[in-house]
Parts: sequence; structure tokens; C-alpha cells
Amino acid sequence: MPDTTVPSASDAYPQSSARSGPDICVLMNTGSGDREGDEKTRMLNELFARHPGRFDLRTLVSGDRIVPEAARAVEEGFGTVVAAGGDGTICAVATSLAGTDCRLGVLPLAERGLKVTQHR
Repeated sequence: MPDTTVPSASDAYPQSSARSGPDICVLMNTGSGDREGDEKTRMLNELFARHPGRFDLRTLVSGDRIVPEAARAVEEGFGTVVAAGGDGTICAVATSLAGTDCRLGVLPLAERGLKVTQHR
């Protein structure tokens, strides 16, 4: 008899068993966009506080720290790494995650830059 089990969302996106802490690492480049990093950090901390234990927000003041921090997040076993910043931040994190099992999240924080509508 064929297996008729329907996979669940947790089968498609399993939680990392290697981590005992947060499962989502957010890499925020406070130097991107309009340079209002402190206000954006405060806002994200308030939002993430609604979901205790899910997010690890790492603020980066220099773009040259993005690639090493993304690699570190993968090594630490995060299931998802979110790029929070402008186009450069998003591209750097995406490139760092290529070829890994880690999922990419995108939180565009720059006021200008590529827009989804440009890619129709």
C-alpha cells in the first residue's frame, strides 16, 4: 500500500536540533540606508520581544563584518539567517548562505535600493 502521509510545514522546514537557543539570527547592518540604526534596532528589539527566545539580533556597524557574521551564524547552527539592511547587506548574506542548508530571510531597511517590482 502506498504511503499517503502528507508532509507538514515542519517537515519542509525542520528546526535545527543543534541549537538550544534562538533559531533565527538577524544580522542588521546599522550603517546601511538612512543611517537611523539606533531607532531601527529599538524597533526590532520591541517586535522580537513579543516572541521570546526566537530571535538573536546582531547589530553590525560595518559592512565588512557581514560575511564573517553570516558564516558564524551557519556554524552555530541557526536554521534561518535574516539579512536586515540594504542591497549590499542582503547580497552579502545571500552569498554567504549559498550552498548551506540555512534559510535566508530578508528584511529590507534601506529607503532606496532594489525593489521587488523592478524584477517582474
